[in-house]
Amino acid sequence: MEIYHEVAPLLEEFSRMGLGDSKELPQIDLYMDQVITLLERNLKDFRRGEKDPLITGTMVNNYAKAKLLPAHNKKKYTGDHVLYLQVIYLLKQVLSTKDIGVLMGQVERETFEGLYEATRKVQHRAFVQLEDEVRDLCQQMEEDSERDPMLMLILGLASEAWARKLLIERLLDSHYASAEGEKEKENTKR
Repeated sequence: MEIYHEVAPLLEEFSRMGLGDSKELPQIDLYMDQVITLLERNLKDFRRGEKDPLITGTMVNNYAKAKLLPAHNKKKYTGDHVLYLQVIYLLKQVLSTKDIGVLMGQVERETFEGLYEATRKVQHRAFVQLEDEVRDLCQQMEEDSERDPMLMLILGLASEAWARKLLIERLLDSHYASAEGEKEKENTKR
């Protein structure tokens, strides 16, 4: 499996990546520029290019306007805000802001740290499982000797990612659409 040997170092790198430990966050309130600096440090492994910003102040403000995270207090942000922003960053790679809002609307503010830690574990497991899935896919792609195996691997991964995204969207629509509709009806009654 020649193609797998080319991909294996990336998968090894991925197995060491993940969201930061919630217990390592500062216990003091932070200003926006400090939050951005902290997020850039915590999420640096996910950066595609050196100059690509992972998150900006404008993004944070837009997420706050969309009510994806709790409001700041006198322009200061807590460790919980950093946790929310890290999860939003992860979700934003796959979901629309609207879908993230639906998902985050299901989260009780008091339990977010526990949810964050569970998300970290699931993310780590996903990177570990990815290695097995890619190994199998590489074998399948190399068996098709008529085509470029790397091209076919990339197309296969993109197809799998799209299928998972579609499933996520359908689950959000079927499971939480009625809950969101009920919330909207409740808000219009007020």
